Order: sequence, then structure tokens, then C-alpha cells
Amino acid sequence: MNATRRRKPPRLTEGADTAPHYHGHRERLRQRLIEAGADNLPDYELLEVILFAANPRTDMKLLAKSLLARFGGFAELLSAEPDKLAEAGLSLAGIAALKAAREAALRAMHSELRERPSSIPGISWSIIALPRLRTARSKSFISCFSTARTL
Repeated sequence: MNATRRRKPPRLTEGADTAPHYHGHRERLRQRLIEAGADNLPDYELLEVILFAANPRTDMKLLAKSLLARFGGFAELLSAEPDKLAEAGLSLAGIAALKAAREAALRAMHSELRERPSSIPGISWSIIALPRLRTARSKSFISCFSTARTL
């Protein structure tokens, strides 16, 4: 008896030109962000896009989902202390990307509120001050004065 097995020839029609589902994921995600807008992405996908720059080759989906679950949401994640982010598995580049995204959002909000002040005294300043107070490393005090205007 001949104990050698004969190998089956590769099937040319079965998966010959198909790439794994994750090939092109970053490009597709960037396209969706640009075409549909960031507000149409779930939090974990928006976080993935932010983290792409920090790690150009690793899959960020699982890390993004675990970070959001661990910290309880996007705002909490962006406001977390760097040492807590490092403990959660983020590199220095990832921590810097998150802190830069948070600061950019705060500056954009601040700029928008300056252009369109609130009609309710103190509301616009509380929107600017509260996120910064939450992450202040020392005791902080902010004083806001308003003049009463009658129409």
C-alpha cells in the first residue's frame, strides 16, 4: 500500500482574489468620516480614527472598545489622567493623540461661544470652565461677573 497522500490542487475560484475583511478598514473608515460626517460614526470608530496616527499598523478597534468600556464613555476617556490611560494599554503617542483631540475640541467650543455668546448670563462661561475644572491638577477658582441688561 502506498502511504503517500496526494495533495489537492488549489481552488482558483475560492478566495483567490479576496483579501481579508480588515484590509482597507482604515481607508474605509476615513472615507465614511469625511463623506458621512463624524457625527455618524459610533464613539469607538471615532476613537479608532484618533488612534490611527498613534499606531500606524495595529488594529485599534478592540483597544478603542475596551477603552470606552473601561472609562465609561468618550468624555471620561478624553479627561482621564495620562497614567490611567497608560495602565489601560495606551502608548505615549496614543495618550498625546487623545489629549490633543480633547484640547482641540475645547478650543473649538471656546471659539464658537465667543462668536455667539449665550443669551443666558454665565451659561457660555460655565460650558468653557467646567471641562477644564474637572481635570485641573490643583485647586482652581473661576469667577465670572455679568452685567444686567434690560431690553
